[in-house]
Amino acid sequence: MKQIEIFKAGKRQDASGQMIEIKLNDLVQAVTAYNPDLHEAPAVIGHPKDNAPAYAWVKGLNIEGETLKAELTQIDPNFAEMVEAGRFKKVSASFYLADSPHNPKPGYLYLRHVGFLGAMPPAVKGLRNPEFSDNEDGVVNFAVSLEEDEITALRAEIARLKAESVQKDTLEFTEGLIKAGRLAPIAREKAVEILNYAEECDQAGVINFNEGESLAQKVREFLSLQPQIIQFGEFATKENAPHSQDKDWAEYSEHTPAEIIMLDQQIRQCMRENHVDYKTAFNLIHK
Repeated sequence: MKQIEIFKAGKRQDASGQMIEIKLNDLVQAVTAYNPDLHEAPAVIGHPKDNAPAYAWVKGLNIEGETLKAELTQIDPNFAEMVEAGRFKKVSASFYLADSPHNPKPGYLYLRHVGFLGAMPPAVKGLRNPEFSDNEDGVVNFAVSLEEDEITALRAEIARLKAESVQKDTLEFTEGLIKAGRLAPIAREKAVEILNYAEECDQAGVINFNEGESLAQKVREFLSLQPQIIQFGEFATKENAPHSQDKDWAEYSEHTPAEIIMLDQQIRQCMRENHVDYKTAFNLIHK
């Protein structure tokens, strides 16, 4: 995603009122020194002094002119929604000074965390807690305004992550229907298209349902309620076959789609040619 500005070289007061000068060379050292394996800087809300939830993590640092930028990854959805809603107007960088006793890379300015300012933290379970020392010797905190284009970039990244998650869920859902015999493989692509369209309608709010309902959910429920149309096994057995066992056969209801009949016939032909059972023939055709 696009990197966000977290600090600019120069002399300024930190959060405790100290006048601190951090030069461009110091920022270059911070970029060089940053290593998530030594200390992965979290994105937090405010400036926590001890363990607090991390709502994202800094993947890497970069310098543009005299400005230090951070790239965020593993963004928590609850936090993402707050960013998307414009709840944070400022972003703040916290550094370990080069001589800090807690600096993971002594001798270098090192990013401690990135703090988002302007809103109360959301209550979220299961987030990793970054380890902060109670002793803040050698730590300085600075705040800068979060630019509109940076907020836009974060919103774009949030939208991308949401879309990826929805697409993954849709594919897993349709594959589950196919494995259960409720959806013919030949209809997979169309089912995915219908579900994707339903998700788009839900996002746009073009169709209204009762609270807690959605078009995508109703489509999923409809597909899940379909009868099993593919049997992974022999339809005819020695006990119930009315014809000679030397002949493969199957009975279809008058409402069976032509594609399903064709697929079944292809599978049975594969069974005869390869001397395998129905499920193996099905897998051979769709491998």
